[in-house]
Amino acid sequence: MAEFYHGLTKKVIGAFGSIFSDIHITRRKGDSVKGEKIQQLHIPISYAPKEKWIQALESNPTRQKEVNATFPRLSFETTGFSYDGTRKITRSNEIKFIGEDGLQKVYAPAPWNLDISLYIVSKNLEDVYQIMEQILPKFNPDRSLKLKILPFDSNVTVEVPISLDSISIEDSYDGDYTSHRYVVYTLTFTVKMSYYGEFKSPSNIIYNVETNVGNNSYRVSVEEDGKVIQEGWMELDGEYKILSDVHPSSSGGPKVVVTENR
Repeated sequence: MAEFYHGLTKKVIGAFGSIFSDIHITRRKGDSVKGEKIQQLHIPISYAPKEKWIQALESNPTRQKEVNATFPRLSFETTGFSYDGTRKITRSNEIKFIGEDGLQKVYAPAPWNLDISLYIVSKNLEDVYQIMEQILPKFNPDRSLKLKILPFDSNVTVEVPISLDSISIEDSYDGDYTSHRYVVYTLTFTVKMSYYGEFKSPSNIIYNVETNVGNNSYRVSVEEDGKVIQEGWMELDGEYKILSDVHPSSSGGPKVVVTENR
């Protein structure tokens, strides 16, 4: 089997992160909803496990002020793959397309689910609540990403379903007075992926066909509004028959024209 790589996982992970790249929160004086605005923050997002940011909170006390300035923040990572038998398509099904090397084929894709965890890491609950209220309306509990990721046709847009499956909460508030408090909300998502295999050139291309035709066969053309829309050799047996896939026109429909006899 030849080496191949379509980059599907990388493209979907990038698109997933972009869903949460424009989240902002506002800190207010007194009332957190209607109070005077004192600070507005854009929430950064990166591809990283949550442990990286928790470790930053708990280590190096001399840099605590610098570390605190990076929170709240979002991070996400892939946590697993699982086969989705409910979307299975017969493996023998083929998709044929015109590629860089001419006519090619690829077998029906394999349905796999990609598990992604999104982490909200913060020093206080109020910031987390604001972030959550901007994320949850996006999922009910699922949504679809419209992406051009088909490896054999970059012009076609396909929908990639994403569902929000669960939310778990971790709060270090119960630690001793020397501990630094942090709040972590973990949102677990499932992305329904379709993975395509290697592109191959079909081995059964028919380049030329020759056959003997009897005396009752004629070369005919099907014309509509003065234009030839189909032609070939047909056995008429004294009766003209218009092919079923030719649609009638407003002027009375296509007509069969006999041009020669074999």
